[in-house]
Amino acid sequence: MSDAIDLHIEHVRALTRRGGPLDTKGPTASIRNPDWFVDGEAVPSRSAMHDDWT
Repeated sequence: MSDAIDLHIEHVRALTRRGGPLDTKGPTASIRNPDWFVDGEAVPSRSAMHDDWT
């Protein structure tokens, strides 16, 4: 890979560390947003958003 790509990957990994702004288990993770899930299931608007990206 190029140096720029390697550096980018390194930066993203740093952001996803425990307590970081992109921590998937942190308080700011979208899976922690009660507006996106009801009874553990994604609300239709969240599902639609993901469907638009695929």
